[in-house]
Amino acid sequence: MINKNNNECETQACNYPKIRTRFYNGMLLTDQHLRDEQEYHREKLKSVNRHLFGSGIVCGLKVTAPKVGLCIKIEPGVALDCCGNLIEVCKCINLDLSKLCKEKYGQSCIATDDSTSPVIRKNLVLSYAEKESDPEPVLTPAADCRSAGDKSSCQQSKVKEGYCIELWDEKQCPCMETKRGGVKPEGDPKTGGDVPNPPDPVEAPKAGTEKPMMQTRTAIEQKTWEDVLEAFLEDNPLPCYPCGCCKNSVGLATLEIDCVANTVKVEKTCRTYVISPRLVRWIVSSIQTKEGARRSLLDYMPVSGGETEPGSGEPPKETTPVDTTDKSTKKSAAASKKAADKSAETETQSPPPDDSKK
Repeated sequence: MINKNNNECETQACNYPKIRTRFYNGMLLTDQHLRDEQEYHREKLKSVNRHLFGSGIVCGLKVTAPKVGLCIKIEPGVALDCCGNLIEVCKCINLDLSKLCKEKYGQSCIATDDSTSPVIRKNLVLSYAEKESDPEPVLTPAADCRSAGDKSSCQQSKVKEGYCIELWDEKQCPCMETKRGGVKPEGDPKTGGDVPNPPDPVEAPKAGTEKPMMQTRTAIEQKTWEDVLEAFLEDNPLPCYPCGCCKNSVGLATLEIDCVANTVKVEKTCRTYVISPRLVRWIVSSIQTKEGARRSLLDYMPVSGGETEPGSGEPPKETTPVDTTDKSTKKSAAASKKAADKSAETETQSPPPDDSKK
């Protein structure tokens, strides 16, 4: 068989990379047939999750740390890993990080070398995991012919699906292509896989090009949204994930562990979100109405007098309300008030009537 490279033309336009079992009456079923059936549907579902929704946090999984102490808290939530596996955490997890300091600096947790920083930076990662369980005896004709002292052979009958909380090196963060938008064709093992290239810098317009730019803007305004979107995707196609190359993990946060100060700082560097329809509805409804203590997305927008960093959780500073009353309305109200004050002053200065002349 001759291996062809990407530049050579194919003489056959059909390809069938996926296989599923075709059952028929009288078929001799084996365990491999049933495993293939499960594997086919599981891989299809993972492919849908991966290519349509991407990877990241679906909901919850907030990571918090106390002001003092090396124990962090991970709240319940759901995530999609880089391969499309759905990971569900149904209870709070309290993770002790003091072991890292003891392994690096001993029981004192103090750096003996002045050149060594007492701060440890790690990426907190949630990984999908499986474990076989529930052994059962194998019932085959060969088992009936075993000797009296031989033990019966057993096989694991179930597969448990779960997760593991792991601490990765700071330079390794899974699924970072959803953080910036873009996928490299080949993963970089030093950075954890699919890390995109930085976008090309946008050059400032040169002098004398204002008129062509205005003409281009006018031409764009005359097009429909469908035309603009089609032109954009033609020049900037959405990259696909590489087939068969993914990690069963998703980033939760970046941790900065200070072994001397006994503190943990939680950063959002290694954390991405799945832009699901449910999330879009949640954001839109937060803008339309505020329910109880729930805050609107507009509260996180920068405003004059009090800028708020998105995701900081701190409310913006109160600003002086701006009077948006129309100027003509203000003048009319001022004139009416002035006339009323003048009338009241005239009535006060006028002398009382003389009853003696009557």
